[in-house]
Amino acid sequence: MQHAAAPGEELSDRYLIRLDELVGAYLDAGWRLGLVADHGMNAKANVRYLGEILDQAGIDGARVVLPITDPYVVHHAALGSACWIHVDDPDRAAAVLEQTDGVEEILPRSEAAAALSLPADRIGDLVVLGDAATVFGKRPPDHDLTALRGPLRSHGGRHEQEVPILLSSAVPWSPGDALTNADVHALLIGAAA
Repeated sequence: MQHAAAPGEELSDRYLIRLDELVGAYLDAGWRLGLVADHGMNAKANVRYLGEILDQAGIDGARVVLPITDPYVVHHAALGSACWIHVDDPDRAAAVLEQTDGVEEILPRSEAAAALSLPADRIGDLVVLGDAATVFGKRPPDHDLTALRGPLRSHGGRHEQEVPILLSSAVPWSPGDALTNADVHALLIGAAA
């Protein structure tokens, strides 16, 4: 839902009201529940076409891979705040991209794999992350922004990593614990013990 509407918008509020009704019914029936999002979401005002930027800098053969790419483009137009760059000269490409507005972080493959829990054999030579208001694309012809049904909202960067974890039972944890959405099942199992 949050792809289409931000919290506080009518569509989002209607969805959350219905979700609240369902959660209430499940709790009344004695269910133990955990609710979590797979990722956060932000409005994105800036689009940077990194393939085009690298082309213009004379960095030939660079391939921009957008992990968010999917055929359902009405919310994010296959644009996201993270991308992988496969390139022969990563240092030169990183130097160009560092000068690009909206680029917040550029990580070499090994560093990105360790810091972001990514499989090193399946990502680019560089992983580029955008600021909270920026998404990345390949080149303008690769993205049909006319397909958007409303403002551009997307995800993929560090600014969309934090998500709420709601549990119907108290569990032992402290605010310093580094929990992610992947922990919700273990938390529920622990609450049952």
